Formats: sequence, structure tokens, C-alpha cells
Amino acid sequence: MSCWLLQCSMTTIDALPGYKLRKHIGKALQARSSAIKTMLEHYNVAARALSPLRHTLTLEEVVEYTFLSDFQLLQDTREDISQRPWASPTACLALDTYFKMCCAQEEIIRLNVEIRRFVTYLQDEDWYLRTCEEQSLTSHPALAYQI
Repeated sequence: MSCWLLQCSMTTIDALPGYKLRKHIGKALQARSSAIKTMLEHYNVAARALSPLRHTLTLEEVVEYTFLSDFQLLQDTREDISQRPWASPTACLALDTYFKMCCAQEEIIRLNVEIRRFVTYLQDEDWYLRTCEEQSLTSHPALAYQI
């Protein structure tokens, strides 16, 4: 079950807003319903075998979950990590912002390279068009005008 959840979280689900997101998840769940049911049965058997008993899930609950963070699987571990300082919504937001800033720095470096390439392309294209215009000026003045 956890592998499937991880795969869902790595797809483009994060990029889709509200209604489209729910439709996308619904279609993905329908396409994988037999695998989800099998994994759900395995999870529920394991949850019942633990001492103390853990919460079992129904297919309806799984369908209602929108994001991986909605699954409370990690709360029933030996140590409740949900009470850790880094698990608070504020800390999660700060971490997300930090990693986005790191990615933004990498993006700036990459864009600086691409900007130089694009400027070179524009200069080469200008030179090429001017050369073509000069070559066709005597034989095809109308075409040279269009160039």
C-alpha cells in the first residue's frame, strides 16, 4: 500500500487544482481498484494482527483521501512523530519554502545559461535573414522585402 501511495504522490497530482485533482484521483483509483483492494486487505490484516489493534481502512475512506498526508498511517507507530516539532504545519511550510528556494537558485543558474543560448540564437537568426535578404534582393525583390 505504501509503495502505491508514494507513486501517487510523485505523479502530477500536486499540479492539479481542486476539481481536476479529484477527477484525476478518481480515475487513477478506478484504474487501480483491484490492486488497491488487495493492498487494503493486506493492510487491514496487518492492522488487526498488531497489539494494540490499529485502525483499519475501508475502500470508501481511501477514495475520500486526497493527499498522501491525509493517511494517518504513521501515527500508530511506536513513536508518534506527529508531535515532533518538524511535523507541525508551520514547520512543513517552512521546509517546503526552503526547498523551493533551493530549486529556485538552481533554476536561476540554468536560466542564465539558456538566456545566453537564446540571445545567440536570435543574433544568428538575424544574421541569416539579413544574408538571405541580400542574396535575393537582385533576383526576387518582392521575396527580399518579405524576408
